[in-house]
Amino acid sequence: MKFTPLIIVLSLLGLSPVQAVETADGKAGKALDARKNGLLMPGLPAVRQAPIKLTAWVRIFGSGDFNIIAASEPKSSPTHWELYTFRQTGELRVYLPGRGGEYRSDRKIADGKWHQVAMQLDAARLRLWVDDLNGKPVLDRPLAGKAATPGKGGFALGQLVEGGIGCDGLLDEVALYSGEKALASWDFDGRVRTAEAAAFKIAVRPAPKPQAKPAIDNSVRGTGPVNDPTRQTDADWMDDRYAKTKFGPFVSGHIATPKGSTHKGIAVAVGAKGEGTMVFDTDLCVWRAGWTGGFLKPNPRRYGLINPLMPDGKMIFSSPANPGVANEAGSFADPRNPKSGPLPKGHVRYKGIYLAGDRVVLRYDLGKTEIYDAPWIRAGADGSLQFERMLMVKSAAGKWLTMKLADVTAKINLKELQVVSGAEKQGIALKPGGLRWGAPIVTQGVVDRRKTPFAIDTITVPYKNPHHALMFTAGHDFTGNGDCYVAMAHGDVWKVTGIDAELKAVKWHRFATGLYQPLGLRVVKDQVYVLGRDQITRLHDRNQDGEADFYEAFNNDIMIGGGGHSY
Repeated sequence: MKFTPLIIVLSLLGLSPVQAVETADGKAGKALDARKNGLLMPGLPAVRQAPIKLTAWVRIFGSGDFNIIAASEPKSSPTHWELYTFRQTGELRVYLPGRGGEYRSDRKIADGKWHQVAMQLDAARLRLWVDDLNGKPVLDRPLAGKAATPGKGGFALGQLVEGGIGCDGLLDEVALYSGEKALASWDFDGRVRTAEAAAFKIAVRPAPKPQAKPAIDNSVRGTGPVNDPTRQTDADWMDDRYAKTKFGPFVSGHIATPKGSTHKGIAVAVGAKGEGTMVFDTDLCVWRAGWTGGFLKPNPRRYGLINPLMPDGKMIFSSPANPGVANEAGSFADPRNPKSGPLPKGHVRYKGIYLAGDRVVLRYDLGKTEIYDAPWIRAGADGSLQFERMLMVKSAAGKWLTMKLADVTAKINLKELQVVSGAEKQGIALKPGGLRWGAPIVTQGVVDRRKTPFAIDTITVPYKNPHHALMFTAGHDFTGNGDCYVAMAHGDVWKVTGIDAELKAVKWHRFATGLYQPLGLRVVKDQVYVLGRDQITRLHDRNQDGEADFYEAFNNDIMIGGGGHSY
């Protein structure tokens, strides 16, 4: 397979640029920074029907979502095609809705490294190459069905033509062919080499000068352009209040860890003053990342509920999405297909999280062996901050083995630990600490005293509270004595008492925090169950002080991806 370099330069043709793009350091010179913007062009009929060739250097940083390298026409077109990497696996694939759907290679390229890829789409065959364009294809398949009449859609790099899905990466030295005819190539150093300039004109946008972002006005919502809600965009629904919330010792959610996103993650604040943060993957029971200097940065888009939570600080370590504990046979292999959800029977399973004083302790089990994992950070001999883990393993016989791990990325193989004897007690007691959120907030409700067959009383919600907690009420239910538990979309559960005939003193106590967007709540035999995006959590108040101190993973079988609408 030969790809001849193109030689016609846009500037020599005297053509003016029409679309500006942002760039970053690339494979050679500059590259399209698809993390900031894709490139959308009108396209040509030759791009919409075989034979088509495309080559590109790509560097894709994460596999948490789909990454679009190139696409022609919207997905609704029968002649649409797209070259992309699959979410979670990072495999290079092609989607042809009118010719058999998805064509999969087994080559993973969403690894943060530069790869040269090529696609050749002929009338009856599809081939893909990775890194060796003159070697054996990584995919060579006949096409199903028959070619349809081409549509009139555009052509895009780093995004879909209709938008919605982009690319977490860089694209460089892209070349496009119709058969052997060179259509265009882009090196993103200010030049476009093209034989069809009118369809593919772009300009490289200079790096913007840093500017202070205007403060987000959280007091106005939903005004939209000319007060027309049908024309509203995400800009009309920006709200940064979630970033101002006083978080608890951990927060669950989709977390943008460097070596692929953690879709069911728990960010744990560690250190006496919260000097560091470590992220735990509840599906794989592995520590995925750790940083110092801050906690989390929610995105203000749609109240912080759509985008992943971003690390806030200096990244110290990161790990790929592989099991952190060997299975009962001593293997660390990940047998899941697809790579989503918890590991199967015979592998480690996440059981919950304890609050023990100023420590957070995670529990996960392998068979009848219980493992308690307490992350922390402290100053080393040279004054630098160093992460550590206190690992406590309880055998089926009830004996404990306790060890401190300076290598927080270390994996656990119980066959090597041989937990058959040891201490009678663990290293860190799981005894609950004191109250974290202080006295309840008292509001006064409104009793509907009208003589009407359908009276509506109002229980006043403390929207303004000392925790800056957002009160987006979701599921609620009652205990046998009339106490109410209310879940909030941003992760809290509040215990509400004083709901009586007068509503003069309704007390709101912050009962639990850090859940992953809990939308459903049920009380069963006075036990609180919460349905979040990641699991069903059973909340325990072991010392009966009005705050949850054990968040039990009642069911962790939920499989979710990284999309904002993945529930």
